[in-house]
Amino acid sequence: KWLKDFREKISGRPLRSLKRILWTSAAAVLILIASTILWLTKPDSTPGKTAPWITRSGGAVALTDTLPDQSLVDLGHQAIIKYPAHFTGSSREVKLWGNASFVVTADPGKPFIVDVEGIKIKVLGTSFNIRPDTTVISVEVQSGIVRMIRGDSGMNVSAFHTGVYDRKTGQFSLTNGYKPVRRSLNFKNVSLKQIADKLEEAYGVQVIFENKQLENCTM
Repeated sequence: KWLKDFREKISGRPLRSLKRILWTSAAAVLILIASTILWLTKPDSTPGKTAPWITRSGGAVALTDTLPDQSLVDLGHQAIIKYPAHFTGSSREVKLWGNASFVVTADPGKPFIVDVEGIKIKVLGTSFNIRPDTTVISVEVQSGIVRMIRGDSGMNVSAFHTGVYDRKTGQFSLTNGYKPVRRSLNFKNVSLKQIADKLEEAYGVQVIFENKQLENCTM
């Protein structure tokens, strides 16, 4: 019936008017389709929903990863990092267990925060190493400045300095330069592969055997 009524209405009109009606109708349909697609594909902005978190591990070898803000992290042996798929809100916060080195993309409006077992390391854009062990958490700053925070207390650490948090006393301290790392490794009747595994664990590097047969050689 609606088609009959439509034909009766346009039967006496010029062809130009008919074309105008058809173009207008087609445009309205296209707008409706486009609006529907945009509504179906828009990001979920439901309050309380956050981006999923990603977990990466250094495993048996060191791992280099690029974070959502293009910051870089080198994870040491068995180190673990967790971070959101997208940084939202007023900060960029990640969680770390183990040794890692960071090169952070500068963003003054959104500070970068590393949570290391309750100690928060806040930066804007810098490069630094984090070395937690059973007694202290050390932060060696290569460039820029970071702030180590525990509760209401904290300390700034500038380039070429090392900040140290003592787990037992709960106190922060600052030293010039990097804290020297001294390790003694002793081997007897072990394979080169076992030695390589220990070197990777001790120094956070990756050892690659171009000739795989060498892995079974004994020292």
